[in-house]
Amino acid sequence: MSTMTTPPAAIAGAPLMPAAPRLDDRDLRLIRFVLAPGPRAGRRAKAGLRVEDLRGADQKICDLLGAQHLPQASALAAAYRLVAAPEIGLPTSLGAGLRMPPRVRRALELLLSGLTDDQIADELEVARDTAHGYLTEAVQELGAGRRPQAAFLAVTCDLVPLSAISPLFPSLVLSKAPKSSGDRCDV
Repeated sequence: MSTMTTPPAAIAGAPLMPAAPRLDDRDLRLIRFVLAPGPRAGRRAKAGLRVEDLRGADQKICDLLGAQHLPQASALAAAYRLVAAPEIGLPTSLGAGLRMPPRVRRALELLLSGLTDDQIADELEVARDTAHGYLTEAVQELGAGRRPQAAFLAVTCDLVPLSAISPLFPSLVLSKAPKSSGDRCDV
């Protein structure tokens, strides 16, 4: 008589996290470089990278993480917990004063899903400049210097559900998600 074992998560019906990509130390340093605040030269030195390491770095990070652009790659880095906010000089919480209007939050979610400004404008049925303005407001509201930082903060500070990045992720905020692939989500 043959017995099959079913993973506990399948029994419980809890969503699972997708497996994180395997990255080497240089890949992680590139991700830290992209996410860290400050001038480019300082970020490069802090990440321990040479100028030649940065050629094609943005596209490499996107390719490694399966992202359409750097903000989505940054959101994926946060979702997979590849780097921690303190190690790159970003805050670990946003505070209670964050009041992001629904359209601005939706534009941010669409950015995290990989859409461009033009696609976000189409989705929200607004002008491109309006969509761009929503994203600028989101970056400012999050206290980020650039979109990749804003995307990372939106995920690590539980502003958006992981499913905003990809339908492969559960509809949970990061603090409620399992620490690694194959773990059950806390629901």
